[in-house]
Amino acid sequence: MTATLFWFRQDLRLADHPALQAAIARGEPVIPIFLWCPDEEGEWAPGAAARWWLHQSLGRLARDLERLGSQLVIRQGKDSLAALRKLITETGATAVYWSRRYEPLVIARDRHIKETLRAEGLEVRSFNAALLVEPWDVQNLSGKPFQVFTPFWRRVMTDLAPPAPLPVPKKIPPPKRWPTGVAIEALRLMPKIHWYGGMQQSWSPGERGAAKLLDAFLDGPVKNYGDTRNLPAVGGTSRLSPHLHFGELSPRQVWHAAPKWRSSQFMTEIGWREFAHHLLYHFPRTTNEPLRSDFARFPWRDDERELAAWRGGRTGIPLVDAGMRELWETGWMHNRVRMVVASFLVKNLRMHWLHGARWFWDTLVDADLASNTLGWQWAAGCGADAAPYFRVFNPTSQAEKFDPDGEYVRRWIPELGGKSAKAYPSPIVDLKASRESALAAFKTLCAVAERSIPTRISHPPNPRSSEDGQTYRHVATARQRLQGGRCCPRQSFARRSCRTHSRIAQNRGGHQFHRRPERRRRGLVQRIHRCRSSGRLPSAPAAPRGRAAGQGAGSGATVGGLPDLGLSEAAASHVPTYTAPDSGYCSDDRLALLGIG
Repeated sequence: MTATLFWFRQDLRLADHPALQAAIARGEPVIPIFLWCPDEEGEWAPGAAARWWLHQSLGRLARDLERLGSQLVIRQGKDSLAALRKLITETGATAVYWSRRYEPLVIARDRHIKETLRAEGLEVRSFNAALLVEPWDVQNLSGKPFQVFTPFWRRVMTDLAPPAPLPVPKKIPPPKRWPTGVAIEALRLMPKIHWYGGMQQSWSPGERGAAKLLDAFLDGPVKNYGDTRNLPAVGGTSRLSPHLHFGELSPRQVWHAAPKWRSSQFMTEIGWREFAHHLLYHFPRTTNEPLRSDFARFPWRDDERELAAWRGGRTGIPLVDAGMRELWETGWMHNRVRMVVASFLVKNLRMHWLHGARWFWDTLVDADLASNTLGWQWAAGCGADAAPYFRVFNPTSQAEKFDPDGEYVRRWIPELGGKSAKAYPSPIVDLKASRESALAAFKTLCAVAERSIPTRISHPPNPRSSEDGQTYRHVATARQRLQGGRCCPRQSFARRSCRTHSRIAQNRGGHQFHRRPERRRRGLVQRIHRCRSSGRLPSAPAAPRGRAAGQGAGSGATVGGLPDLGLSEAAASHVPTYTAPDSGYCSDDRLALLGIG
């Protein structure tokens, strides 16, 4: 007997499935399989909420396969390659097909499996089922990956013409004899504690649930999406993110279902998902490290009491607490509120963004490594296209603007009304003082960046047009702006690289910069980051003379999983370290983490 093994992963659907259609087209029996090997994904194995969703989605996929005369063979273990080899031996399979994933550890695993099985004489093919464009198909004019969303999406939209979605197969040819598998319950995806009642009421996992949700969104909310998408009390968003993550719906289906909205803000949000995967593929280290390496020096705080209050929605800041309670109850949080709670953690509390990324990873049903990484580094100001660190969301003004009637807050914090208001905690932090503290910490980061600028730069042959000349202009102007603000006549070309300075230079009274020092330093960091991103500046400063050997930037050591850039012991203590959590973290110990029950 010969057959084709079709490996379901994060593509739990039957419609618009290129890999499944290709497997059927081989003309041999197709054996759908699902392998549960979470240890291969390291510390970013699926969290508790995602496991709950996976349990529901696998059950619905199995029933859909049965309607087509097939079935889902489930196996579990620690090694996907070993499980595949065993199935190949049992079934006589000559080919293995699957849909691609883009997480760093999964890419390495899949590459190893593909090379090994091909060397053993099998046909192995992978397909794109999750994105409109592959990460490696989009480059800037320099042939490098994008790090800013707007030009990335503009480039994608220029040539984007995804083919029409494929229909559901009429039949999947079964083998004469099915290999054995385990029941879904054997995977132990469901938690022992019944904390998922709110998610059951809020969601309908599976391909059919995704199709109904898309139809409902396109029938109404999409028409006012630009006006209502920022209002957490209004159902103005699509809520399609978990269905897209688990592959119950493809972005190609969304694209063709909404032809009138392809240039709308809604489709731009689909573009952000594409951008997140583009970044994760090209910068895989960002799952645990800041894309902007200078942020490895940032003086983060650690306070377990405040972190527990943030997780449990007990910070005393109503909009923040409402969002965290919505997350706990439903496994989801409105995007506007996500930005507010993230800003509060990394800026007002000045906690490392990985604390937030870890908690979201365990509690979100749409926890996606690419989007989670992009979102948290954006909030912290250390990623691609990131919000400047000095932009601090004020939860009070955000609530006044986007929840003016307090409907969203009252929904999730009922104790704020009536006699029970006294039970609501006082704020754990002063918003104004904590903002000023965050900005002061940011200034220390700028000071470090200032010291990293080269002290001498040779003039290029043609500074007006060459790439080296552009680098010279960026760096020279940055140094001038931090060293008194005056510009030397010999560096007039550097003046012209700064539009603000060019206008001031027309005054005969002098070339003094009149911008505040804070703004000067902000521009400095942006300039240095652009030069480093283009490879024209080193990513870390050289160790100063007199520093002991083995210390600082050149040692190759790490602190808390991040590159050791010469952090002092005191500063290094603020960089949290993370190890793979125990399996119980994703189920039974969730309440303990919050200090509840």
